[in-house]
Amino acid sequence: MDFGVYDGLVATVYELGSRATGHSRFPKTFFKQAGLPPLPDTKPIRVLEAGCGTLRWTLGLTEALQKQGKLNDVIIDAFDASERMLRTAEKKADKKGIWSKVQLWLADGQNLSRDARAFYGGQVNGMYKTFHKENYHIGITSGLLEVIPNWRSAIKDFNERIMPSGYIILSLVNNNPTGDLASKTLRFKIRKAKDVLPEFEGVEFQKIPVKTFTGYMEKLKTIYVGKKL
Repeated sequence: MDFGVYDGLVATVYELGSRATGHSRFPKTFFKQAGLPPLPDTKPIRVLEAGCGTLRWTLGLTEALQKQGKLNDVIIDAFDASERMLRTAEKKADKKGIWSKVQLWLADGQNLSRDARAFYGGQVNGMYKTFHKENYHIGITSGLLEVIPNWRSAIKDFNERIMPSGYIILSLVNNNPTGDLASKTLRFKIRKAKDVLPEFEGVEFQKIPVKTFTGYMEKLKTIYVGKKL
């Protein structure tokens, strides 16, 4: 996969398509229906969104936290391999007033021990970080495993960042005509749940149904929430 492809026309198609199909609102719908995973008493609550794209899941999570009066308790690291995506994510975070809660990073997600570079003001700056030394209460990934070749290694790396008793929210594209069309348009490969879920060692997953107005997103994606033992 050439990650640069998501900095060009594909990034524009991705964002416009997300708005038209209701994909951009899907995480908010998920948290409204499923609620938040159990939150730790310790603060801050640390969240990692791996392959954040245009920040849909972080926006859904922070909206749910804000409604419960817990937004001030959270710190979120969100990374993506596309600078175009990160520019859009930054604008959304600023518009929603959550910029102080979110740090964006440029990273490909294939090896979290490598340095990520901070993203601010529409560009990458000189600040480096390795996620290899970090631990999180909640991990979210959507659209990352579909675009990287060594996805099993990435799962292991991501899984190790989540603390015991922490939670993972995993969004997978379904292998059906809707998913096949999306994969051809946006140039990614569908990873089947039966192959992906066993790679998360020590995590028990539950499939979470999400009802949407048109049903399109129900056909496209399935959400799994797992607790790390």
